[in-house]
Amino acid sequence: MILLLATLCWLTPSGTLYVKSISPSGVRDIPDFFYKLGDPSYVKLVEQNGRFYYEFLGCSPRVRSYYIASNSPRYVFDGQGKFIEWCSGLREGEVYDFEKRWPWPTNGSVSVMSVKQKFGIGIPQNK
Repeated sequence: MILLLATLCWLTPSGTLYVKSISPSGVRDIPDFFYKLGDPSYVKLVEQNGRFYYEFLGCSPRVRSYYIASNSPRYVFDGQGKFIEWCSGLREGEVYDFEKRWPWPTNGSVSVMSVKQKFGIGIPQNK
């Protein structure tokens, strides 16, 4: 009983830190994402109704946490880089609904570097 209570006391703050570290709070666009959350693990290009969107898959949390989520967080941006929505990956129902709205394309991966280049991230500006 004491071990269970100790484990819960240890994991609960860890889970809270994890959620805060993956939250896109304050992210308005793709450059904000890179600044706040760093590089995503994977980027895919999704087409819906003739429009293209970027979906970023997971990123390493910037704070140390012992919490392990069952799915990676996912973030969607429109073709101009505006933030649309995200899925934390923590609840299966949330993931299922998200995947219905944003199905995985058969051939749609994009390199992180090409996204950075398109949106001028990490590229020195001429003055």
